[in-house]
Amino acid sequence: MLSKRIASAFAAAAVTGSGLVALTAVTAAPAHAQEACLYQVRNVAADSYLKVRKKPGKTPKSWNKRHKTIDVLYPGQVTTGNCKRSRENWRKVFGDSGVEGHVHKAYVKKGPRITTEETTNGTTNGTTSGS
Repeated sequence: MLSKRIASAFAAAAVTGSGLVALTAVTAAPAHAQEACLYQVRNVAADSYLKVRKKPGKTPKSWNKRHKTIDVLYPGQVTTGNCKRSRENWRKVFGDSGVEGHVHKAYVKKGPRITTEETTNGTTNGTTSGS
């Protein structure tokens, strides 16, 4: 399975570059076809950060009580996450330290899609494509 950290490491090159970018990593376990998207942080002040929450609540009152901040993302940072929404107006992404959490869609710009699939020789090939 393609490591989320490896995908995040190549994310900046995939967002800034044009065309097709190929990623290769050796894997120990068999992987199934997966899809992830790149997200770039936007609408955040240069001296601030975006909070990555454990799970978004339905109302703003519950956001600070049960669903605390578990990680952060910095302005302009690129990360990976699920292409589908985790909840209405929320995206499931990986924070700066690699913790999976949720951010509001107004603060992230969806980038190209990353698809990984297993080949016969035990390596995982991933490609990015525009969405």
